[in-house]
Amino acid sequence: MHATRLLIALRTLMEKERLDALLLTDPPHVRFFSGFKGSTALLFITRRSALLITDGRYRGESRSVQHVAVHIAKRSLFEALGKKVHLPPDSVVGIHERHASFADVQAMKFHLPGMKVRTAAKLIGSVTSVRSRRDLASQSTAVKLSEFVFGEILDMLRPGVREDEIAAEITYLHRRFGAERDAFEPIVASGPRSTLPHACPRGRKLRRGDLVVIDFGCVVGGFTSDIARTVSIGRPSRRVREMYDAVLEAQSRAIEAVADGVRGKEVDRAARDLLTSRGYGREFIHAAGHGLGIEVHEPPRISPRSNDILARGNVIAIEPGVYLPRVGGIRLEDDLIVTRSGAALLTHLPREMIIV
Repeated sequence: MHATRLLIALRTLMEKERLDALLLTDPPHVRFFSGFKGSTALLFITRRSALLITDGRYRGESRSVQHVAVHIAKRSLFEALGKKVHLPPDSVVGIHERHASFADVQAMKFHLPGMKVRTAAKLIGSVTSVRSRRDLASQSTAVKLSEFVFGEILDMLRPGVREDEIAAEITYLHRRFGAERDAFEPIVASGPRSTLPHACPRGRKLRRGDLVVIDFGCVVGGFTSDIARTVSIGRPSRRVREMYDAVLEAQSRAIEAVADGVRGKEVDRAARDLLTSRGYGREFIHAAGHGLGIEVHEPPRISPRSNDILARGNVIAIEPGVYLPRVGGIRLEDDLIVTRSGAALLTHLPREMIIV
């Protein structure tokens, strides 16, 4: 029934946007709309039907698909699409432009000649960004698991331990305790590297006086968590404490600004104005947050120019940060669900500065 409701919602929007079909090729979206958990497939949705095409390696996984016709291709998936689908010339097919490759689009055009292609990421995101109770249960489990993992790695945060050791332990614990996988490669950035928002873990050893930014998440039931904390190895300086307090207050202001009907840029502004008033406006170099669901970054965007409107049931991450060369970086990230009147936190880790 859940998949049926999703397809009905999608088709309502397709009709409104005058799309005759949608082509989905990336595993998270294929899974969301069909239940198929394999890694190679395409899902073609028209206003009256839905067809999943995969190959023989995934025959077993395809048996669990409901409410969607399944075809096992013997050769190319797109060749099979051309044989199974019959649409009038000049039909308009929507794609998710971040995921459909140029090769995918060209293959579709070759096997379905005459099709017109249009971007449809916003339409797709408007359906994937609202959680059902089942979805929210999976996402809440992902958040709780990541919180548990963070508690388990705290004892590792001491001088002499390498960033990549900590990241490897995060990945191991996620899988050991039930996650499907990491939501993304864990970020463990220490000392001068903490000023790099998306630093990949390296062999650098933690040192006394370091700030360590740890940003990580996992996938449970197809839904992601995304949490960040900053830890001080030893007693922090007064400057670092001031930075941390500013980031913490900025996050609190942004969370207070969240509500059904609010635009993403209004939430971003709440955090950005606070950091600017404390003298850190130029050091806040990324968006204040993002939607969080089957992908780590999805609508609604929480950025200075985002006109995305938050809706009840959206799950978002709020993550202000400040990055000062020769001092260090600080980022806090928490996950929450948008309610009618505000927000309900899904994360419950302490937000105060952690000193080890």
